[in-house]
Amino acid sequence: MKSSPTPPKDSLSRRALMASAMALTLCFVGAVGFRLIEGWSWSDSLYMVLITVTTVGYGEVQPLSEAGRIWTFVLLVGGVGVVANAAAMAIQFVLEGEFTGVRRRRRMDKIIRQMSEHYIVCGYGRVGRQVAHDLTNAGKAVVVIEQGDEPDLERGGIAHVVGSAEEEQTLWDAGIKRAAGLVACVDSDTQNVFITLTAKALNNKVWVVARAGKPDTVRRLVQIGADRVVSPYSTSGNRMAHLAMNPSAMDFFEFFSDPQDSFAVEIEQVLVNEGSELAGSTLQDLNLRERTGALVIGIRGPAGSELNPDPSVVLHAGSLLLVIGTQEHCGRRGELNHGAAAKYSDRI
Repeated sequence: MKSSPTPPKDSLSRRALMASAMALTLCFVGAVGFRLIEGWSWSDSLYMVLITVTTVGYGEVQPLSEAGRIWTFVLLVGGVGVVANAAAMAIQFVLEGEFTGVRRRRRMDKIIRQMSEHYIVCGYGRVGRQVAHDLTNAGKAVVVIEQGDEPDLERGGIAHVVGSAEEEQTLWDAGIKRAAGLVACVDSDTQNVFITLTAKALNNKVWVVARAGKPDTVRRLVQIGADRVVSPYSTSGNRMAHLAMNPSAMDFFEFFSDPQDSFAVEIEQVLVNEGSELAGSTLQDLNLRERTGALVIGIRGPAGSELNPDPSVVLHAGSLLLVIGTQEHCGRRGELNHGAAAKYSDRI
């Protein structure tokens, strides 16, 4: 995640707000003064204040007493500068695009509030970009958290929150309570540890995948609740070793895992729901391959895990099926499980 300096407290938006508040206060105090001194109505008093501080000079609403002239002089001396400053700040606010930015931010916040079962990607560096790209291609809703403004997020129309993912408010803004998963993939191991801690504290059911650069960090992330930990260096090294030893096999998997290819293969976990057609049936009875096109390559149940299960195995509620197939094939398995959707999915 990129580091950016903390914006100064006296930002343009804050200064514009303060200048506007001072101008409104001046108008109110001035109107109260004319009402008390001259006994005018609120409309006449406010009108007199406005033509005085804006130096329009249409003339007095009604003849002024000596005290009224002194009060008008006070407003001219102190008010013209306040109003001029407020007008200058308002013009600068619009010209520098902050007004547009506020409107865009509000629209983005509204979009994020409507999301559920989405994935939060913390950090938009090289790893974060790929994670967000793959999740989006898989049809998942994604919210990116990045510390600094990232033009690519704006241009790509990707939902995002500007801030530190270590802070609770930032994760709240990203919808951590409604999220299906979170990927902590900033460049700092320390930040990934704090992000994982904060995310699990706010929502202990969210599925957290964290990046670790050092072996010691892997252990710490697992201890604090990360569901999966990935080391880019060990993963890339392992892949390179397999490419060196089994290039044809790796080429085969890469061909079928290309998300742009119509033959792209996915591996998904499907939970067997109580009362569904899957519960209490055998794989042979269900004939999933014929009905959905997907192939069951593994089962994880109370008795343990089994790879390439026997067709006679009986499925029990609560078991997890490991299913492989194209996105179309894997999408049909919910019909057998009363609309149950896989919680996690991965491409090979």
